[in-house]
Amino acid sequence: MANKTKIFLSSVGQSSLDAIRQDLFTGLKEMGHDPLRFEDNFGPWGRDAIERCLQKVEESDIYLLIVSDKMGTYLEHEQRTVTHLEFEKAFQTDKQVLVFVEEQVKSKFFSLLRSPMETRIFEWEQTHRNEPDFYLDIVKNVIDQDLLPKEKDSITYIDDYIWAFLYDIMYKGYYLESISLARSPLDTIKEYLSEMLKMGSQYLAIEKDIITNAKASDELWGLKQITFDFIDLLKDGEITNWRKFLATLKYHMVGHPIIKHEGTYMQYEIGSYGNCKALTLYRKENDQLKLIEGEGLFDHKNNSYDLTDKTSYVVETYNNEGKNLFYREDKQLLYYTVKANDFVLCFHYPLDSSWNKEKVKQLHDEVFGAIMNRQDEQYRDFAIKLLGGLKHDKES
Repeated sequence: MANKTKIFLSSVGQSSLDAIRQDLFTGLKEMGHDPLRFEDNFGPWGRDAIERCLQKVEESDIYLLIVSDKMGTYLEHEQRTVTHLEFEKAFQTDKQVLVFVEEQVKSKFFSLLRSPMETRIFEWEQTHRNEPDFYLDIVKNVIDQDLLPKEKDSITYIDDYIWAFLYDIMYKGYYLESISLARSPLDTIKEYLSEMLKMGSQYLAIEKDIITNAKASDELWGLKQITFDFIDLLKDGEITNWRKFLATLKYHMVGHPIIKHEGTYMQYEIGSYGNCKALTLYRKENDQLKLIEGEGLFDHKNNSYDLTDKTSYVVETYNNEGKNLFYREDKQLLYYTVKANDFVLCFHYPLDSSWNKEKVKQLHDEVFGAIMNRQDEQYRDFAIKLLGGLKHDKES
């Protein structure tokens, strides 16, 4: 007898989510799956119950998270809520994660909180030279100092912790699906599960092929999406929204392992670089490279560089007509720079503290290869070709 798919239902135990949790539990069970939720599976509440929750997450195949306006039980010694710990366990154990956020909460997060949080996190990193353990204090500063009184009033019913939680989910690379509390996301979940079942039933017997085809499918789908997104930003030979252009490209720039002796039986991982933290775009105007726009966490001090500036990475790339890799040990950032006619794109990738300038120099080819030999490079090349075909109405 085949094992049932275990689906962990995670959310705060607030009354407004009771109906959705029940509908999901019943619906998934009727479909023949094995839904797991605290009220049915884990026994009385307490520290042992928390450990059982995390164990159940690890045992599950799919982790399904619903986020609304309440934070739930906060554990002082962990500095996390129980729901957040469940999410962390799912992330650490590489579960298939589906995240649904109440639509008003999601809207407020992206319209009011996300951008000032990114700015303050960047400032925090510049001061402390590492990433914050969590973002709750940063959220409080944003609300107290960055939001208008009317904006603050519009989110008073939402726990501050929710903004930090959502940022953590987004930072770890998960998509936030919208959900209305008036209707269950069961139909959407059925679509996800149906797609998984269809692929599994067709290709279970050819596992190697399914992995290869899945990668190719992801690449083609990603290229299709980014093509449509970029075309929507084109008008009369120019980009109409540079910030959105960069944000679209940055979204696809994810971290990868760095491999020694790649492609041989002796290959092994020597480190990794993280998701792209920032993306900046410069264009030649007269005798300078001027910053057109930036997306993410980057240093705003230098908005232009003279073309004779030998200390500038973007100038060196413009003058050398190629693709270059630079490293700033004080910021622990890789800068991957690419020229496209009058433009220079600069990608900012973080490295962990085990790397220094000498190590990057010694392993330059491996680091460069990790960035180049990935699906990301297809997206970058497409963006570069697009930039090369734009009108050049600036004096050059």
